[in-house]
Amino acid sequence: MSRRALNAGTAAVFLVAFFVFAFVFLRMSILVDADSYYHLAVARWYGQEGVATPVPWARFSVLADGADKEWLFHLLLMPFTSADAAVGGRLALAALNATLAAVIARYAAQTLGPFGFAFPLWLWIAAPPFLARAVRLRPELLALLLILLAIGAAAKRRVVIFGLIAFAFALGYTAWHVFLFLALLWAWRDLRLSASAMLGVIAGLFLRPHPIANLQLWYIQNVEFFRWAGKLDVGDEIRPPSAHTLFLSLAFLLGLTLLIRRPKPLTPLARNFAIAAAVFLVLFARFGRMATYAFPLLALTVVLAMGDQVRKLAPIVLGATLLLAVPLAREPMLVDLLTRDFATEADLEAFGRAVPRNAKVAATWGDGETYAFWAPQGRYLNVLEPLFMLARDRHAYETQRALFSGLHPDPAAAARELDSDFLAFDTTSTPPELVERIVTDPRFRIRYGGANALFQIVPFDRLVYRERAGIEELEGGHYLFAPYEPATLTIDGVVAAEVPDRRLAILGRGVKLQIPPGRHRVGVRTAAGYYLVRM
Repeated sequence: MSRRALNAGTAAVFLVAFFVFAFVFLRMSILVDADSYYHLAVARWYGQEGVATPVPWARFSVLADGADKEWLFHLLLMPFTSADAAVGGRLALAALNATLAAVIARYAAQTLGPFGFAFPLWLWIAAPPFLARAVRLRPELLALLLILLAIGAAAKRRVVIFGLIAFAFALGYTAWHVFLFLALLWAWRDLRLSASAMLGVIAGLFLRPHPIANLQLWYIQNVEFFRWAGKLDVGDEIRPPSAHTLFLSLAFLLGLTLLIRRPKPLTPLARNFAIAAAVFLVLFARFGRMATYAFPLLALTVVLAMGDQVRKLAPIVLGATLLLAVPLAREPMLVDLLTRDFATEADLEAFGRAVPRNAKVAATWGDGETYAFWAPQGRYLNVLEPLFMLARDRHAYETQRALFSGLHPDPAAAARELDSDFLAFDTTSTPPELVERIVTDPRFRIRYGGANALFQIVPFDRLVYRERAGIEELEGGHYLFAPYEPATLTIDGVVAAEVPDRRLAILGRGVKLQIPPGRHRVGVRTAAGYYLVRM
């Protein structure tokens, strides 16, 4: 294929893909993944306050020191946040996917001919785990794009371009060590390429705002992470891929298997792809989120390694497996966002209007990411990664986690301990015990009650949580008794109330009782704490 035809085909793939992705993403009622909103919030913040200004939404996080492990990614998003950032984010996501599709198509077309320009269609549909990652506005998409470009630059020994890509990678994504490892493998025995990669990475690490804070952040996320991974409240993406994930990839794996022929000597380009695919397949076996890289790199490795042997066979094999893939390609989250209104940006926008300026809000790290976009005037606890809060203040992290688990008996005291006057959470994903606990606690006044709820903490002196059982003198009157564990309450030695089951000290599950007029000795026998509130 001539260079002119290759350029024209690449441009056509980008344009068609951009409009298709934009059409799909603009129909979504909400962006996939809270990280998507957070990255847009940072880009908008930089546009308003300056590109070196620390974000204000992580009061208990190491991010408060100014580190930004995806600084270049946020700079690239800035133009998309100048008007309606929610719409701009969808267009940015479409542009990233379209650029990836164009680069992948160009590589495939060099081997498969004109049919290679349709290769991205097969990849996006036949590899649902990859699609599930590609619909999130995350810096991994930029990292994948830079790796794809670096593979070609290394194969052609483009020393300057290779160094610039290494520089961009270190500025745009935290896993610069993985890129440097790959770069040294690609540049084996080529000192100029190796030096270019190392100089580019070093420049990217230090020619940026807050370089020391950023290196500390890198150490926490990429070294300390393995010490704490099993104890953090993180999602399934850091776990190995499930059997269901592999089942959804059946058409993808079958298509590549049918393309494999007798091995032939690898070209430098195919060799570089094979190295990258091998590294990310190992990582994918440990972390499911590595599907972002493993699937496209493996697919292009097979196509480029087989070369002209599969040029005639590929349309048949990929076309047939595409038909097999369609029933498996229904990415559940994306389908929900296109067909249901279970969560909307209108709710988040209304929530944002209810948050007072500079309000100190206790929220989970995941909800904090979304609120940073919709209520940037608020001040939250942590974003992006639970480890960032744990590394800064372990006690505060444990308090926050207990609070939002719904098991902390005194949420108002916990929020105050976290220097917060407000409590916010997504009611669709919050433990029901926390919701019940908050709505029955007179110390919380609702400020907004949609799918996302905002509560203000107000004084209520009569509500005190007693940490352990004991005896005290109380005046007669109406009381509410709400123990955490099974308990017995006596008045002057006589049993007045028994709670045989675990009530978690939720006031709505308490027992009402009457203490006769005068002063009486009230005793409680229980294995944990309790509330005894005068009504």
